[in-house]
Amino acid sequence: MPGNTNNTDHTPSNVSNKFDDAVGVFDTFGGNFKDELAKSCKKDMKSEALDVYVSNPFRNAQTKQTHYVVIYGFFGKAWALKASFLRTYLQVLAKKMNSVKGSKVDINHCHSYYEINTRKHEFGSESVWRRLSPKNGKKGNTIKRMSFVLSFDTVHNNLGIDKVKDAVEFFMFSMKKRESNQVGELLLDHLKDHAVGLYDHLLSGTGDVESVEKKLTDDINSHFTGGYSISRQNPLNRFMVDYDIIRILKEYVGYTAWSEVPMTERGYCFRGYNAKSVLPEWDLEEESYNN
Repeated sequence: MPGNTNNTDHTPSNVSNKFDDAVGVFDTFGGNFKDELAKSCKKDMKSEALDVYVSNPFRNAQTKQTHYVVIYGFFGKAWALKASFLRTYLQVLAKKMNSVKGSKVDINHCHSYYEINTRKHEFGSESVWRRLSPKNGKKGNTIKRMSFVLSFDTVHNNLGIDKVKDAVEFFMFSMKKRESNQVGELLLDHLKDHAVGLYDHLLSGTGDVESVEKKLTDDINSHFTGGYSISRQNPLNRFMVDYDIIRILKEYVGYTAWSEVPMTERGYCFRGYNAKSVLPEWDLEEESYNN
């Protein structure tokens, strides 16, 4: 219509839709439509990609090492996976795979798997943990994410993201179902010795070890079947509190004070960092779970 500046097209509800004719040929919503929809939804849920958040590369000029910090999205049905289990499990698996000709998995990053308590607000100025709603007057539980640090000689920096992808794909490979030594079986065995409370929780109501092992394996396998999606150049304070940021700089990058951290890399830690920004204390203590 002349003079109409609205870019939205409007169609009266009483006008025939071109898809209406299809109903005359067959009943589109009849038969097993409900079952097909449920099956399709279930498949889509299983194939959802795992979010993988990668930092900018930290390069220590003294050690000539480059370090990427990697944080996974929520584990969902694979929530029972713990860093203490992954550190040993992935290390042993990497050693066995490296004994096979043509396979070369970086073992060192396996030691760095660590569960972080996420920051209350992404990039927020308040460095406190995000928590669930409190119960019985106590503080709520923290919200956790799994992380690891990949380190390599800076001379290979052009392969950095490829190395990150290799590490993520190795992790996802390790979560697949197989003929023997299923991940659920190995995990439950680990929890029995190292996380008794969680072990008892998983067995509560059934007491059937084999069925719990199978469920763990099925849940973990299905959660990681959809591949992964990488988000790059994430400042560490997107998810990490100040304590964990400094822990990374100390334990993996090898810095001993803020004065050794280049301005650019301070920006890798805190989004929007500039010369006027106030840095947290280098010897900051970790937040208490109860306070």
